[in-house]
Amino acid sequence: MIVLVTIMNVLPEKQKEVLQTLLSMIEPPGKESGCLSYGIFCDIEDKNVFNLISEWETRKHLDYHMRSERFSILLGTKSLLSEPLKIQILTVSDSAGIEAVNSTRKKRNLNSGGASFSDITLPASTANPIPNIRKKIKIPIEPAEIVLPGVNDILLILTNPSF
Repeated sequence: MIVLVTIMNVLPEKQKEVLQTLLSMIEPPGKESGCLSYGIFCDIEDKNVFNLISEWETRKHLDYHMRSERFSILLGTKSLLSEPLKIQILTVSDSAGIEAVNSTRKKRNLNSGGASFSDITLPASTANPIPNIRKKIKIPIEPAEIVLPGVNDILLILTNPSF
């Protein structure tokens, strides 16, 4: 499987225009040969950043798509962007789902004799809204669930791209 990731940083005053263009380009998977999925996602921290993620059966299918009129329309949005398109083409050789997570957790719990604790050190950041966050916290890990004390504080830190 081949994954195409396109990141668009749109000029704020052109956000709606770009979104309308992107939505007009969407076709159901299967309509374009070799397309497994196609999604448009808006960044939760910046409404002017769009991520387009599409999955393709083969590189040949993706190459055909990149020569298409639809892809030309995407490339034509460059005057509406605050910076050039960022494009990544990823080749996926293997994938797994929740069964892999469950299997790994079972092995870990069998090896450790059940519940255990992990130490996590959070980096300090000058842009951090929570002062003195550099500390170790204990996160209890139970066989069926993970409990994160102070999870709201942790999520703020983990989603902060400044470190």
